[in-house]
Amino acid sequence: MSRITKDINLVLKSLKLGDIAAIPTETVYGLAADAFSETAIKKVFSTKNRPIDHPLIMHIAPEWDLTQWVSQIPDYAYYLMEYFWPGPLTLILPIKPGAISPLITGGQNSVAIRAPNHTMTKELLLQFGKPLVAPSANPYGKISPTTAEHVKHSFPNSDFLILDGGRCSIGLESTIVSALEPLKYEIARSGLIDEVQIENITSLKSFAGTNNLKAPGKLLTHYQPEKLLYYFDNNEKLSNYLLPGKTLPYVLTFSKNYQGPYLSIYEFPNKSEDAAYEFYYRLRIADQSEADNILIELPPNYPSWYSIREKILKAGKPI
Repeated sequence: MSRITKDINLVLKSLKLGDIAAIPTETVYGLAADAFSETAIKKVFSTKNRPIDHPLIMHIAPEWDLTQWVSQIPDYAYYLMEYFWPGPLTLILPIKPGAISPLITGGQNSVAIRAPNHTMTKELLLQFGKPLVAPSANPYGKISPTTAEHVKHSFPNSDFLILDGGRCSIGLESTIVSALEPLKYEIARSGLIDEVQIENITSLKSFAGTNNLKAPGKLLTHYQPEKLLYYFDNNEKLSNYLLPGKTLPYVLTFSKNYQGPYLSIYEFPNKSEDAAYEFYYRLRIADQSEADNILIELPPNYPSWYSIREKILKAGKPI
């Protein structure tokens, strides 16, 4: 059984021996391994039951020189790093040939890199002295963890250390920006840092690419609870769903529009960053409730809400 600890040195020793360990970040907990040990990286894939060709994010300390691993960094990427690192921004950059294992890149000529902003993990990286891969510490496609206890609950039959850094301060995965072109970028995954913020920093608009780039979170279904999750944004459809004899759902809303019956109900805060902090946490509570299913309202269709909205669309089904 996995063990929760606050001892960085114990986790450091485990990682140096080629084991995996769950680590805290400001976004979600990650399942970490030495980025230069293919044996350790394979443990991440097998533990998560993650497809071997699905790329991983490489985590670094913000002061490390990226040119060790990447061949080109556009000017706008430097602006983004200066403004958002350490923090919830991942950049996809072209790699130097042979510098990064294909297990990390999914066989592509690019690598996703970020500098996490969590005191314990920053210290862990500095002491480890080299990058860690750290996809979310949950079975592949399921709800991401925002506490150490979430990780332990997600892997009841696994045996690795979980570094307890408290509840994640952001609670959603990082924004991923493809910075493979010198004068244009693409948002490959929405996060708390939205398109408007990036445009303000770079003075550039994102472009819609060919969508051939493999990146974390790009599957059509993802972030799924064990219970069936249904979403709604139309009260007429909702009234048809809540017919007599239906089982009572656990309801999650972003407004006061919900008027139907429920077993339990939670209303998210009205600011997107506050709602993000609660999103996975409350979804797990709903998933562990006695309700037969979960009913969730879609948030406003505005840039600051895109990340949460996207996750709901991938995790659930329309009513």
